[in-house]
Amino acid sequence: MSQHNKQRLELISPWSLEPEMLIEEDYRVKAHSILKRINLLLDEPAQVAKESILSIESEWEMTSRSKLVVDMSNTSLSNDDIQTYDTYFGISHVQDEKPGLSLIDSFVISLKRFYELIDNLDETHNESIKIQLEGFKAHSHLLLRVLNLEHLN
Repeated sequence: MSQHNKQRLELISPWSLEPEMLIEEDYRVKAHSILKRINLLLDEPAQVAKESILSIESEWEMTSRSKLVVDMSNTSLSNDDIQTYDTYFGISHVQDEKPGLSLIDSFVISLKRFYELIDNLDETHNESIKIQLEGFKAHSHLLLRVLNLEHLN
């Protein structure tokens, strides 16, 4: 079993997302630093970036907070349909008392998986990779803004 199969991507349910989320002071500087480093590593060659994201993942220490699997019964889908979807894509919808930290967790896992996936791609995929990297940069900037971390030094 590959490493990424052991770690499910945890997504905050859309109705739990706020336009702005504050994270605790204890995490603010570290979160800011990690998101800024991610922005820089996205311009690095893939192998360097992959090693950097693994380092970031261990530094961030994916938080072991208690997370509840979300009851999705307020959708038109059955719980079985949702479970099938989540299993297929390797995700879990969770409710977290610190959703901002879960957003960073999921972002780091997404980057790690992305670099695992592109390991074996040839140059014909360079344009697609470039587009995805631009998307990750936008995602990083969005997290800095939503978590109110933009103005930290």
